[in-house]
Amino acid sequence: MPNFAFGQLTEVTLDQKIENSTLIVEGKVVATKCYRNKNDEIYTANTIELNSILKGNYVQKTLVVTTWGGELDGELQTWTHLLTLEKGNYGLFFLEATRFEPLDAAQLSQTFDVYSGAQGLISFRQNESKAWVASDPFHFYKDIEAELYLYISEKTGQKMEKINENSAIKGSGLRYHFTDIAFSGSSVTFNVYVNSLVGTKNLYQSGIHLGYNPAFFGANIATNGNLQLTQAGISLSNAYNLSASNVGAAAVKIELLPVGTLSGYTLVGTSEQLLAKGKIVVQNPTAAPNISYNLAQMQSMSKYFEAGVAKSFDTVVVDGDWKVFNQFAPQIDSIRPLSLRAGTGDTLKIYGKNFGAGQLNSIVEFADARSGANGDWIAPLSEDYTSWSNELIKVIVPSVGVQNNATTNEHYAGTGIIRITVNGTTKNSGEKLNVKFAVDNITYKDGGTISRRKKAKHTGTFGEDNNGYSLYYTDGFKVLPGATSAFERALCTWVQSSNINFRVKDYNSINPTYQQYACSINLVDPLPNGVVATTRGVTSSNYTLGCLNGPNQVFLGLLKKFDIYFKKSIIWHTGIDTNTINWNTSADLETFVLHELGHAQLIEHNNQTFDVMYFNLPKYHRELNPNDNEAGQYIKNLNAEPLICNYSNLALLSDCTLVHSDEAAKKEIKIILYPNPTDNVLKIFFLQSEFIEIQRIEIFDFVGQQLIAINTKGMKPDDIDVSSLPAGNYYIRLFDKYFGETVLKFVKP
Repeated sequence: MPNFAFGQLTEVTLDQKIENSTLIVEGKVVATKCYRNKNDEIYTANTIELNSILKGNYVQKTLVVTTWGGELDGELQTWTHLLTLEKGNYGLFFLEATRFEPLDAAQLSQTFDVYSGAQGLISFRQNESKAWVASDPFHFYKDIEAELYLYISEKTGQKMEKINENSAIKGSGLRYHFTDIAFSGSSVTFNVYVNSLVGTKNLYQSGIHLGYNPAFFGANIATNGNLQLTQAGISLSNAYNLSASNVGAAAVKIELLPVGTLSGYTLVGTSEQLLAKGKIVVQNPTAAPNISYNLAQMQSMSKYFEAGVAKSFDTVVVDGDWKVFNQFAPQIDSIRPLSLRAGTGDTLKIYGKNFGAGQLNSIVEFADARSGANGDWIAPLSEDYTSWSNELIKVIVPSVGVQNNATTNEHYAGTGIIRITVNGTTKNSGEKLNVKFAVDNITYKDGGTISRRKKAKHTGTFGEDNNGYSLYYTDGFKVLPGATSAFERALCTWVQSSNINFRVKDYNSINPTYQQYACSINLVDPLPNGVVATTRGVTSSNYTLGCLNGPNQVFLGLLKKFDIYFKKSIIWHTGIDTNTINWNTSADLETFVLHELGHAQLIEHNNQTFDVMYFNLPKYHRELNPNDNEAGQYIKNLNAEPLICNYSNLALLSDCTLVHSDEAAKKEIKIILYPNPTDNVLKIFFLQSEFIEIQRIEIFDFVGQQLIAINTKGMKPDDIDVSSLPAGNYYIRLFDKYFGETVLKFVKP
């Protein structure tokens, strides 16, 4: 190949690269990071995860390759004709000692340069036949094993050392490709091709384990005459015998077995070769074909011949374009939008074909938010299907649905793929629906049937004169040290997000007229009847249906009250700090309060692992994630909608100081923090100056890690330097000799 083909690139032969490299490795770029040298030039450190070593000695599983150029501090620097790497690049790296200035050994592995620049990486990729091939700017390698692995080993005298047994390239592999599939209405014809995934192999035997729907093709197709095989390509050789046999009524084995001499075996390379042809008579074209493959069985039947021994291929893959049957089977092309909310009226659009002219007995199903991704399924109520045509389905993402033919409020849509079932054939979406949150819906039975659901809304009607909800601690909850402080920290977190009007009061201070609507906070054993024994917290809610707007239609549901219960017979951590707690034997009360207060606002579980409303809480989680915040904002906006029937809206609460109980307020030191937010200095002002002896001040981040501790020895501090803290939300805890502990929040912007 002429040198001018790549401009200023001059070809470096494979022999030159082998000879001049001190280390040759097979690996993958897993990370990149940019630096600047003393001359203000940018270079990139590329971390390579090793799969094999072909030349040299190296003991670690990663190394760093340095390349010129990169993007740093808003500046992009590029170098023409030099190698640049990206995360995911995979192949053979020919390496030499680095010429870059030393990198921090504590952060990065040993560093190398790529010999011969862009030609020092022979990139691996899979071609259209899923075979592994390789290339550099001047060469293309079809047989990686022979042209690279074995060749380099012969040149160096060093055997290739495998570092990662789970590398992408296996020692051997065979691909079966069903193609040229045609459907006449009464039969389907097909061709089967094969190719090696790695190098060239002597094909000893092959086997296809094909599953099918007997309703479509008939049962036992190998003996009932519905399957007809024709020798073609490889199977024409006298070295093989082509046959078929039943594997039960719904599967068949198609085998190519050796019968001749070794010289007759076919060499199979990375390009496709025809193996055989077939035809299957169709019994019922209105059913679904349900073609499937048993890869484990196919691997055991597929072998190559090497060094006088028949060996099984390391891996077997199958491709088959059976789209010819799409005239009968449903097909999901896409779902939009990919991010929605459950129980809010958000509508999912499902695009594809063969859905049918109407819904009839067909259904859409969502992953169940209460049991993890795609573990169980939940179908919408019939009212949630707003449109169903052959190529488009519109369905509301439900928080009330059908599971096991029963209507349920306990299971609802979560994040995961969706699926549709049409005429008994089920198809999954290739895309995942992100259900950000779910909100509680009510159901109204009219004549024994479920009518249209309406969102259950908050109202201040039942909440005394503040147009909110009055909460009170039971005696059992108050006796747990630190419990009320943990509860109010969590409540304040929600107030800052959703402005929820929940106020903690002493029960006796609540107007007797409204005490029946007051919400209790309990620590009990056992939990209420029907609650699973392993549950640590649970919220019960009571609703009234409000009024009707039109015949037999629910206008709104009103939350009358809620009660929250926490299990007494476990070890609860109630403090701000988290670094001294054994999370295997205790539970963080603030985390569980935050979760249950979400339920009190009519927010349901989700299956997003890192959200507060995740159905299986982690060890501790004291901050609201974006999905939680969005759910709170939805509730806030919902409660601002105009109401009729003489009901009042829930008032907004933005002052966290109003969430504290009256009893606690009597014991609190009256303190003002200012400025709040603050950049550098936090000032503390005490509204009452007598009988105050602050012994200690501590500052924590939102997950309870202590950052600052000051022993004040009874003095009243004025200023606290917080300039070293990064931007964020913080707790400050003050210990007073007479008043005990006081916890407040401040913000550093």
